[in-house]
Amino acid sequence: HIERGKSKNNMKLIILSAFVVLAAVLFHGKEHNEDALVADFSHPPPWPIFIAVNIFAATLRKIADALTPPPIKMMDLADDYQTTMLCYAAVKFRIPDFLSTGPKSVDEIAGFMNTKETLRVERLMYALASESITQLDKTSPDPNKPRFVNTGLSATLRTDIKYSMASMVGHQVEEAMPVWMHLVELFGPDAKANSWDTVFPEFAVSEGGFWKYLQANPKQEKQFGLAMTSLEGLGGKAMA
Repeated sequence: HIERGKSKNNMKLIILSAFVVLAAVLFHGKEHNEDALVADFSHPPPWPIFIAVNIFAATLRKIADALTPPPIKMMDLADDYQTTMLCYAAVKFRIPDFLSTGPKSVDEIAGFMNTKETLRVERLMYALASESITQLDKTSPDPNKPRFVNTGLSATLRTDIKYSMASMVGHQVEEAMPVWMHLVELFGPDAKANSWDTVFPEFAVSEGGFWKYLQANPKQEKQFGLAMTSLEGLGGKAMA
């Protein structure tokens, strides 16, 4: 039984390696095209095609999950908050907007962010690239001075495009995430009525809660409005 398990795991690793090699061959040396990254997903294809594509995508995800050992999958789930914060940093400093004008070096990005911490910026950019939120510019003339460009993911965070997801990321981190951090307080013998009041006691649920909070914070109200508008970019009109 143990030997069969080892053989199965080895086969998974072989298949996964094949996928990696195939991806490297397909995308190696491909010139960056910023315009090609910006697409309008508010009007999906006809339903039969839309459903077929989603079934195919779901199948690929299941294959990927089957190839990933459960402990690694759980570790990824536990670390997801780090990816969220990487996206938030990109949004906060409008890095995708800056990259939309062409490949940028670490020094250029640090200058745009108005910081002298170039080493931190370099680590941030490589962390973003490790999650395919940005990527290295394959046409950089100097391999010792890497440049970064947008990907399809980071392009959705540009604030100059229709249905930008930048405000959604901001809302999730600034309002939703702090409340979710207190989820465990809703259970047990001393369970609280809600976790919103723990984070925003001056805007208690019984006195208007989130909506009162938005009224008192116009900047956050605008962000929330844009976040909800971004949902239209996910095919909201078609589904309606």
